[in-house]
Formats: sequence, structure tokens, C-alpha cells
Amino acid sequence: MTRLPSPADTEAKPAHKWSIPEQYRGIRMRSRLEVKYAKFFDCHRVKWSYEPEGFQILGVRYLPDFYLPDIRTIVEVKGVLDPTDVKKLAALVPAAAKNDVMTVLAEPGEPVRFRLCHPTPEMERQAQEDPGIAEAVGWAFEPECDINEDVALVRCATCQAWYFIDSSASWQCTACGAYDGNMSFDLVHPGSPGWACHDCPDCGERGE
Repeated sequence: MTRLPSPADTEAKPAHKWSIPEQYRGIRMRSRLEVKYAKFFDCHRVKWSYEPEGFQILGVRYLPDFYLPDIRTIVEVKGVLDPTDVKKLAALVPAAAKNDVMTVLAEPGEPVRFRLCHPTPEMERQAQEDPGIAEAVGWAFEPECDINEDVALVRCATCQAWYFIDSSASWQCTACGAYDGNMSFDLVHPGSPGWACHDCPDCGERGE
């Protein structure tokens, strides 16, 4: 697990960023990487909004790259995480979790690469039910968040919607709410190490 440094630790010179803007579906996106993920979401019939209206979180104005309204997920597309990104993510992630919204980091990789930002909505719910849990396991809701690879894009076996899951927490579908106490999905798309592709229509790999 990678812990994002606190804003106070990010005064170093920002990493150089360079990207090529590109048009997709009449929208001018800031990079080809963003277009890649927009096409990926379209391929999986995931409704998305690009750079929806910004908002203030802990004094920081935030403009998410993608918001997936049907599954209550923010997707930040980052080729390089610079100090400004770190500061904003550290404010965004805990606030989003408190509003039952998951935050996922999308990075360069083939075919796609996702990482999960903690705390998640599941963590927030558990912390509300038992405030001692957050302290016991070291969940820092502000001003830090963790980023790890414990996330996958899966297809709900009930409503057929694709949604993100945190494998260490609940696998309840964030689109329709289906959950049978175990696996509530039938297909898995690769995107994080440890998650094998299973019958994904995008990459064509077939599960045994």
C-alpha cells in the first residue's frame, strides 16, 4: 500500500507534466490518456461525465476528471502525481467517502490500470458504526489517504452494470445494490495486479 504524503510534505518541485489534448465525442480532453479511459467506459456502457462542475473540499477547489453517476465513483486520470494532485486527493477522498462516493485512480497501463484511494465509503460506514475501528486500523480520514491496488472493475450478475469493488470490503453493486453475501458479480476486467480477467468482452480473454 502506498500512502500519499500529507500536503505539508509536498513542497518539492512539481514533476513535469506533458500531454496532448484530444477530441472525443465533441469534448476536448486534456490528454490522450483521458480519451483512452472515456472510450473504455463507453465500451463497458458506463455512463460518465467529464470534468463536472467543481466544488470546494477543505478549502481546496476540486475538478474531478470523470464522475460515474450511476455507480457513484470519481475517477482521477493521472500520468504523474504532482504535489498539487496529492494535496487535492488528500482533501477529496475522505470527503467523497463521507458522501458514499468511491475514488479510483486511473493510470497509464495496458489495457488499463486502476488503483483504489482509501478511505472508501465502506470504511466510512464502518467507522460511523464503530468509531474505534478507524483509530485501531489507522484510517486517516484527513488530511491523508492511501492508494493501493485492491480494486477491480466487475460486472454485476443482477443488473449487468460494471462497477468498482474493493476486494477487502463489501462487494455490493453500487448501481443496483445487489449483494448475496458473497460474489455479486460474474465478470472481472483486469486493471489491478492480482485480479485475473474472466470472460471480459473488452479484452477477449475467456475464463476457464
